[in-house]
Amino acid sequence: MVGISVSCEKLDMVPVSQKSVDGFYKTEAHINQAVLGLYNGLRTAWVTSSTSYMYTESRSDNAFQGTAYEDGPVCRFEDSPIISALSWATYYNYINRCNEILENFSNVQMSDDKRKQYEGETKFARAMFYFDLVRFFGGVPLVLKTISIDEGYKIPRSGIEETYDQIVKDLLDASELLPASYVPADKGRATKWAAKGYLGKVYLFRSGYPLKKNEWEKAKQAFLDVINSGQ
Repeated sequence: MVGISVSCEKLDMVPVSQKSVDGFYKTEAHINQAVLGLYNGLRTAWVTSSTSYMYTESRSDNAFQGTAYEDGPVCRFEDSPIISALSWATYYNYINRCNEILENFSNVQMSDDKRKQYEGETKFARAMFYFDLVRFFGGVPLVLKTISIDEGYKIPRSGIEETYDQIVKDLLDASELLPASYVPADKGRATKWAAKGYLGKVYLFRSGYPLKKNEWEKAKQAFLDVINSGQ
């Protein structure tokens, strides 16, 4: 009986049967898939998880909720720790994905126009996630790079103004980087006018309570840019 043993100096741990960070972000197709995933994240935050809906529309005069679901206590401002919508885990999951894209896409070969588009879309999405967070929870931990779980425990909450400043910065960058329109196959992706429109909305919120920054003219100009674009 003969025994055979085989060894190698380095074991390749990157799985070939499923996507992983180590095996991803290598081609433009990978970057495109990752960016499209951010739109799924927005849908999850705004629709599937109901967090955004609960803390905006369900608390307005446009909706009335019964008692069968979490919407009821939320719309009556009877929040409690058992309400699952109070979690910001979904938002930070996708903020981390935004940061991963921004850290990895620069080394992938693609045209300058595509590079700008993907960066703009990613910063647009990150701004959207933080815009919800700051309105629902006030100042939140600002995470602008990929971090480990242990590092996450050490990041303190930022102030409301600092959080809004980052949102404005991302939207200003996005409005410069994103195209004005897309070919029909890509219709629905964020444009510079989408970024400008949300920038105006952010200025409106910063002008009111609690910051009262009086940025009404900035909001007006952002909205006029969108209106005058004809887009």
